[in-house]
Amino acid sequence: MKTTLALLALLSLAVGGSAVAQLEEEDIGFQDPAAEPQELMRRFEEASAVFASVDQPDSIALFTELIELLEAPGSADPATRQDLLTRSLFHRAEAQFNLGMTAEARTDLRRALEVVPDLEVDLAAISPKLADLFRSVRDETVGRLAPILDPPDAVLLVDGVPRRPREGAVDVLAGTHAVTVERPGYDPFQAEIEVQAGQRVPVTATLERTSAALTVMTRLPGAEVVVDGEPRGLTAVVEPESIEVEEGTEPAGETEEEVPAPGAASAPAVLTVDGLMPGDHVLEIRREGYRPYRGEVGIVDLVDYELAPIELIATRGTLTLASIPPAARVTVDGAEPEAAIEDGGLSVDLPVGRHEVVVEAGTVGSWSTSLDLEDQEVVDLAVELAPRVAVLGILGGDSAAASRLLDELRGTLGESGRWVVEDRSADAPAALAALGIDAVRLRGESAEGVEWLRAQELADRQFPASVYVLAVLSDDLFASSANLYLWSAAPGPARAEELLVQLGPPIELDGVRAAFEYTPAWRRPRLGGRWLLSPVDGRPVVVDVFGDGPFAAAGLQPGDRIVSLEGRATETLDALPAGSQTPCVVARGDAEVPTVLRPVDGPSIFAAESESVPAAVLSAWVTLGEALDRPPAWQVALNRAALAVRLDDWESVVLTLRGVEAPLGPGLGRAMVDYWLGTALLATDPAGYLTQARSMLERAAAVDGGRLFHDDGPEVAPRALARLEALDSR
Repeated sequence: MKTTLALLALLSLAVGGSAVAQLEEEDIGFQDPAAEPQELMRRFEEASAVFASVDQPDSIALFTELIELLEAPGSADPATRQDLLTRSLFHRAEAQFNLGMTAEARTDLRRALEVVPDLEVDLAAISPKLADLFRSVRDETVGRLAPILDPPDAVLLVDGVPRRPREGAVDVLAGTHAVTVERPGYDPFQAEIEVQAGQRVPVTATLERTSAALTVMTRLPGAEVVVDGEPRGLTAVVEPESIEVEEGTEPAGETEEEVPAPGAASAPAVLTVDGLMPGDHVLEIRREGYRPYRGEVGIVDLVDYELAPIELIATRGTLTLASIPPAARVTVDGAEPEAAIEDGGLSVDLPVGRHEVVVEAGTVGSWSTSLDLEDQEVVDLAVELAPRVAVLGILGGDSAAASRLLDELRGTLGESGRWVVEDRSADAPAALAALGIDAVRLRGESAEGVEWLRAQELADRQFPASVYVLAVLSDDLFASSANLYLWSAAPGPARAEELLVQLGPPIELDGVRAAFEYTPAWRRPRLGGRWLLSPVDGRPVVVDVFGDGPFAAAGLQPGDRIVSLEGRATETLDALPAGSQTPCVVARGDAEVPTVLRPVDGPSIFAAESESVPAAVLSAWVTLGEALDRPPAWQVALNRAALAVRLDDWESVVLTLRGVEAPLGPGLGRAMVDYWLGTALLATDPAGYLTQARSMLERAAAVDGGRLFHDDGPEVAPRALARLEALDSR
């Protein structure tokens, strides 16, 4: 290694290997050991600046303090400490010499040479007298070893440290030195050689060839080389000039494009293996995170062999995601993959091992999973978003009750596994308080005037979730109950629903649990008719048969009693799944007729049929279904309208259903859209929208077999006609 040192821009030092022991890396008293190198350099620059000024004598004290630190154990890199020590000693020696302190200067020059025996000084750049002093000290301190090596590229080690001859020799401190000459494939030369100060001692070493040597190169350092099952070491980067690869040589082994590891070196990493005798040898190369390489090497003669760089292929697997909703953000191990989402799908190559995958869709919902990926494995996953519920806080001064309720809420809301629960109680209360939403207001009469629309906008922006839960304790000192306020994210209704919770003990959250355990069904089995339970024997009785549906296909008639299903007595037809084929026995008069029921599925407006479930929860499921593109747009609109009807928000019904295109015909579809739209127009402005409302109701009444809520639901036409008659009677 050769380092150029600037001394007053005049002195050039070249630092080679050192024959002295390295300084130990221990703490030297700095408060932050990691900052030690920067602090040492700062002190050196400060002393050097004084040295280069008219106050040069003052630099002696500064260099003395720095030298004491550098000669003490420390945590900085030994090479850095050695470099600064040599510079500091030479600076101090020159300053002392300029003050006539020749003995002190001689001591510092000797110490510098003891640290770096082959210290080179541009003698023409310093004063002639100082140059003479340096030559004198060097002749009194240092001798030279002049190696004559065969082969000439053998490595010379002095006291175990590799040394490169300069001008045919290496400088060493006077004394006895252990000299080793070695080269792979040869017996090493070893000797104890005494060197006198100022003496040049020749060292002749002729090595005897004993085996072949194989140089293995990999594109990445740290690869383990195994020959014939025996580990031989790790590849490491060496200086480029020591590696000669014939131009145009193809790499041995796999040539697929590698995925470099962090910190991978651009120069090949090398390991030379000796002790190989003629014959075939099995070569294996291993590195964690990469596929192992295996090949055979044929050794013919006891010569040097060299393999072209071997490419190691990173162990990788592939993760593919499907059903990613629009505008969703995907992260793998906390970072967004470079691959783009196309048509709701994503494919990424990942290293083997465990990975955390998260899909965030704002207020719509989120999904996460962990997977262990193996090499060349392809994992296909479908994203199944779950709606998110954010607990925005427990307001009130009874901290013990608030803590218990918060814990219970988090556990209860997450029990079903259908929701992703997020605790935002640390930061949300302050943000809500800025809107005037606090415990005092929610307990008082002014709670009715809370602007829930602003609360919805705030939560959607700062704490995005599908449903928001805010609780207020009944008392600040000893709370016995709490009111829970639930509202949905936009575009759901911006109105909070209230649930009363008794704090016990135990805390009663059955109502909350029931609300969040609900899972909607966008489709439901359709029988093509209506049935009731017989008051006589409790068996299902057919009331109506619609068109050519499953009842009609099974030959059922009004008045038929369903005696059994699959040979067992039954009291309901609700359990029949769509697509099933269920043998049944029908009692018709005095006869029993066997037949088969084949229910089919049809769309459902679940938001209108789930009166016990909070509108916020239903709205979350509607939004999620819309984002996943599961139901048709008209069915989503009808579900949103059903939520608005529940809250008597007829203006929202109009805005939601206006322009909706639904199937025209029997069953659920256009008839229900027109019926609700006409009803909403009348509720909004009976006089102003009379004409439009009448038109909608007339169109709904004209649909033969139009249904409300689902294909087997109540008929639309009689209800539409009843409203038209009411209009005519005004």
